[in-house]
Amino acid sequence: MNGYAGKILRLDLTTRKISVIPTSDYAQWGGGHGMGSAIFFNLVKDKTIDGFDPADVVTPMTSPLCGTITPAAGGRTEMQGVGMQSSPIGWYTRSNFGGRFSSQLKFAGWNGIVIAAIGVPGFITSRMIKDGVVVIDVGTNRVPDKTKKSGFRLAGDVDFKNVSKKARAITPVPGGVGPMTITMLMRNTVDSAKRGAAKRPRR
Repeated sequence: MNGYAGKILRLDLTTRKISVIPTSDYAQWGGGHGMGSAIFFNLVKDKTIDGFDPADVVTPMTSPLCGTITPAAGGRTEMQGVGMQSSPIGWYTRSNFGGRFSSQLKFAGWNGIVIAAIGVPGFITSRMIKDGVVVIDVGTNRVPDKTKKSGFRLAGDVDFKNVSKKARAITPVPGGVGPMTITMLMRNTVDSAKRGAAKRPRR
């Protein structure tokens, strides 16, 4: 297939199964956004779930132009799935980002990755990673804990105690990506307020 590597990597993080989806099955849908969306709608039966549901499917996809010198297209990665930016109500959404990821993904022989959410505390163990890696744990799970006033404690999808012994760097839960998320939400709020104020007519 012109511009395509020919296969899509499917990772089910709940069952720990790895499989391959032929790109030709979704070629009719065009580029990364079209194919990723078609895969999402095929695999996610209940479209009313939120972004934290293990049944959610996230699809980082390349396009036929990834890895080329095409302006504004050679390095874009398309993302599809149920978003969490609209919490507490989530819905299907899409976005994209730049950088080298899409080119490197295609160079490795893949047109995209289909990722099913985990939502399982300590799912990623030290046996699953190499020495010296950098681990970013975005998982947020409530684990029953009678010693806490709330009755639970927060834990990530990574076995922090053991994985931290092998990782060069690792984000804790809580206190890892959370503060960055809050910071960006505050920044977006301030930016939105500034734009809104600029549109108001002066008296």
